Amino acid sequence: MRYVFYLLIMSLVLVIQSSISPYIKIGGVNPDFFLIMLLSFSIIKGPERGSLYGLSGGFIEDLMFGRFIGLNSLTKFLTCYITGWGTKNLFKGPAIFTILFVFIGSLIYNLLFLLANYIFIPSFQRGNFFTFFIYTAIVNAIFAPIVYNFVYKIEHFFDYYFNIKY
Repeated sequence: MRYVFYLLIMSLVLVIQSSISPYIKIGGVNPDFFLIMLLSFSIIKGPERGSLYGLSGGFIEDLMFGRFIGLNSLTKFLTCYITGWGTKNLFKGPAIFTILFVFIGSLIYNLLFLLANYIFIPSFQRGNFFTFFIYTAIVNAIFAPIVYNFVYKIEHFFDYYFNIKY
């Protein structure tokens, strides 16, 4: 039942991102609230659950917006696994750590997404994306503490509701 709620929350965040995110621009770059949310899940829950959320969230994103089914699923799965694995044994208290983890996770996601596009989409136009990757990672890191706090509260609510209450 918990995963059904997570799928609903992921779908809601995608709808909110597609409607509100174009109006929130910093330096011409939109924040990727969905990626920040998935990275926050993987930071909190570890690589196994984080990769599961990344896979299911990427699949939802592919169904809603993707041209190539499986591209977002693959890249978000790998990104969430790497981020969850890299933060598995680290203390996650201060916000600066969250900002750093989301920054690095955003860079990993963008590089994996670029690599997957080069491999799977032959008509993908090559260009200089690295400055865009840095800007996107910085903008995601700016919004990381807010989204991480939201995800942390959801996790604690679900832990209480599903594990303790019943």
